[in-house]
Amino acid sequence: MRYVVLASDYDGTLAHDGAVPEEIVHALERFRQSGRKLILLTGRVLADLQSVFPRSDLFDCIVAENGAVLYKPGTHESQVLAPPPKQSFLDALKQRGVPIGVGDAIVATWHPQETAVLEIIRDLGLELQVIFNKGAVMVLPSGINKRSGLDAALDVLGISEHNVVGVGDAENDHAFLEFCECSVAVANAHPAVKDTADFTTKADHGTGAEELIEMILKDDLAEQCPPRRAIPVGREGKSYICVPAYGSSLLVSGASASGKSTLTAGLLEILIERRYQVCLIDPEGDYEGFLGTVTVGDEKHPPAIDEILQILQKRASQIIVNLIGIAVAERPAFFARLLPPPPGDAPANRSAALDHYRRGAPSADARLGAGFGGVGRRTEEHGADHGPSRPHRGRGAQDSGWGVCSRARSRKGAGGFRQGCRNSEPRN
Repeated sequence: MRYVVLASDYDGTLAHDGAVPEEIVHALERFRQSGRKLILLTGRVLADLQSVFPRSDLFDCIVAENGAVLYKPGTHESQVLAPPPKQSFLDALKQRGVPIGVGDAIVATWHPQETAVLEIIRDLGLELQVIFNKGAVMVLPSGINKRSGLDAALDVLGISEHNVVGVGDAENDHAFLEFCECSVAVANAHPAVKDTADFTTKADHGTGAEELIEMILKDDLAEQCPPRRAIPVGREGKSYICVPAYGSSLLVSGASASGKSTLTAGLLEILIERRYQVCLIDPEGDYEGFLGTVTVGDEKHPPAIDEILQILQKRASQIIVNLIGIAVAERPAFFARLLPPPPGDAPANRSAALDHYRRGAPSADARLGAGFGGVGRRTEEHGADHGPSRPHRGRGAQDSGWGVCSRARSRKGAGGFRQGCRNSEPRN
């Protein structure tokens, strides 16, 4: 499955006038029963949320105070992710007659008090940000928002943002929606949120969230692949060539010195830059020390599968598996242990792929997506889909990784390819 997590705003998305209807609660329960996870994001103080919504147990994590507090309902653990407001700031607000609500880190008031708030921040020389949410005015330390809170929650769960669908409705949802692989606005959302979301539901409020849940459960949003997530691989004339970020296999082949290595290295740089997890199988040690990666294995020490899987469980880790310490005849067995076949994979196809690797790739220096002679398929295509609740062999802690087996001998010129692809990135 591609989308493992649904990250949802509360007020105006799940809730209408502060309450979540029973049918929406049932939809959230069905989502959990599918093996997926739920994260709730809200500008409310945690105690206030719990007073109006008794089913916090449905969520694996709750991000409260607009990103400043992380709460885990399963263990009742709470972590404050930002410093508390300075007393001098609170005193100045009270002196100006500004009505406020104070949480662990957030200071909240209402329009039109933002003018007085900004003047006080300026006069005291504080590094604070003012965030608007319909009529609400929220003050938080710089850098704290729903995106930063979601990132912290995903760290706890060990899941990539590339496996997350986000849904929201208001101005303070922009940051976390942009962070998610797929962003959705409910029909009642602010026009600016609709403009930047990948799509908008037909229904509003909780019914729109329920509509989205049913779409995910039906086909994992197979028909809603966000164009902005396409991966550029080059261009032909004035037209740019991109591949989907999910479910794609690439074969790179050609004569010696034709640029295969440059393309492969450039593609890796783009994937790493976009925070997709990469596992590169390197038969000849050419990618040791590739920027932003960890190398496992060398001439004297064959790579250990347990170490590889442990590294991949960290969602920000990128890994090069150096096979130079493994004899060529022993590599097919190593692949079979590292990359178990997906469900329904015919043993004959696997055997043929291993035999092909034993014979060696005829002329391709870098082959992506062509069995075990040059693996460049998404890592989840190799591993059995055991669901998102635990780490498993052949995959990282996320489903967002790409696996690459390269016979590349040179990485010169990768920067030029990368720059060209940057210019080619699709935009909304």
